[in-house]
Amino acid sequence: MGLRGRLPTLALHTEPLDDLQAPDYLQGEALLFWDKHIVTLTRNQLVTVQTADTFALCCELWGKLRNFQGATSRSYLDLVKAFQQIAKPFRLLPVDKPGSVVEYRGQNSPEFDF
Repeated sequence: MGLRGRLPTLALHTEPLDDLQAPDYLQGEALLFWDKHIVTLTRNQLVTVQTADTFALCCELWGKLRNFQGATSRSYLDLVKAFQQIAKPFRLLPVDKPGSVVEYRGQNSPEFDF
């Protein structure tokens, strides 16, 4: 096995989300979750045209968590796990230590102060 040539260049193309209206199927807690986060997430380019459907799914899972009426704790834990997996790319999960996340670390930014 040798080198097979150059690796292909992968160019990701994202389009900003201009229409901030929630999909029609979001209702109740899911709609409130969308309205609470959509402006900030689009401003930070975390929700784009390509990721809007995934964020809508995240909102649906949040609505199901808030209104959970299941009989078993296993169902609840599965729902929590699914929400966490989808919410992670949108940075909607809390961090372990307050103040441990730095918004931007450029060349001239100060080091962490513990």
